Amino acid sequence: STQSRSSAASDVYKRQVNASEPIVVAVHNEAISAATELSDGRFAVASVDGDVDVFALDNPTERITLSHSNEVTAVTALADGTIATAAVDGLIRIWSADGAGEPGEIDTLGAPVTAMALLADGRLATASVDGVIHVVDALPGASEPLVLPGHTGAIRSLFEVRLADGLLALASGGDDTTIRLWDLATQSQLRVLEGHGDIISSIGALPDGRLVSTSGDGTGRVWDLSVPPNRPVTAPHDWNVSAIHSWNNDQFITGGTDGKVVLASTSETSEPLVLTQHLSLILISEPTRQEAI
Repeated sequence: STQSRSSAASDVYKRQVNASEPIVVAVHNEAISAATELSDGRFAVASVDGDVDVFALDNPTERITLSHSNEVTAVTALADGTIATAAVDGLIRIWSADGAGEPGEIDTLGAPVTAMALLADGRLATASVDGVIHVVDALPGASEPLVLPGHTGAIRSLFEVRLADGLLALASGGDDTTIRLWDLATQSQLRVLEGHGDIISSIGALPDGRLVSTSGDGTGRVWDLSVPPNRPVTAPHDWNVSAIHSWNNDQFITGGTDGKVVLASTSETSEPLVLTQHLSLILISEPTRQEAI
């Protein structure tokens, strides 16, 4: 099953893969800002009203509420069963699984928290409206964070991704329209991914390791991180491309004023293949299956 979350709705939808209709649970009276599944199967759903409701889908009326005096921007389940929440007051709070007692606090950012992610080593990556990332131990009172400056404006999403060489990197995206990859071991920026025309709203990964991102520009993009960022691009034609025709899946055939007929692909890992070379320019490229065989 999959869970969707929305900043413009106050209900939680959980759609079963084989069901025609989602399960709808009314949670908050204001917009939902974040949600996560806990290790025991419950859900923690945060709202701009400052509350985080924790409940099981099979008994949604039986719930505990983690109350904040400010808008909650992120919620994360920690390995020990506790719950981390982030808010615009700049604090990370660590709550017990049953909500009992007062939460512990982590106060290093000093600015509204806009994103948070649990890392594989158990630490928390947090980011703020001023474009700074802090990596801290997921413990109340944690201090002396690893600081990663680089973004301009708020950071909206953090996601840990494994690169082709096995390195775990932290991906961050925000209002400056860039996605940045960080090596936490060396505290260095590995690369910058540019292409979106508006804020980066979310980052994730596909099963094959490619990075995916969504943006305020209305698009989602898929990034192949195995391709070297500075790989030179060699134009398959010497002069003007005068014709193009789509082919199988992501392939296409082009013809040019240089007389070349080229089979190319949108895949960044494939190289263009020159099929033939004419002595004069190509005006029309309309291949048939027989011609391609």
